[in-house]
Amino acid sequence: MKNNLNAQQGFTLMELMIVVAIIGTLAAIALPMYQDYIAKAQVNRVHYEINAARTIIDSILADGRLPTLDPQEADSDDSFEYIGMTEDPQSNLVYIAHIDIKEGRFNKLTAEFGKDSYTH
Repeated sequence: MKNNLNAQQGFTLMELMIVVAIIGTLAAIALPMYQDYIAKAQVNRVHYEINAARTIIDSILADGRLPTLDPQEADSDDSFEYIGMTEDPQSNLVYIAHIDIKEGRFNKLTAEFGKDSYTH
């Protein structure tokens, strides 16, 4: 029997470099798409969190009361009702929330998007 001393054992450097180049190209395309996807998902989540607060505020206003972010204010004054969200929400995306009441009437709810959100 003849031993084949020229048998290939493993990959050549050129083959490995081609594979690395292909993986690098795929990563260069996929990473920005993934980052955009994460940013859009975070914006959608904040949108739904604020919409939930809006629904609660609409219900409170329909009962003839005013919404508040302070549970103590709701306990001490019957004209206010706590909406279940503080000025520093437990959300890791909504940074700060504020209810604006002018002349005894609800004006608006503002919330700042930030905290641990993805920044590009």
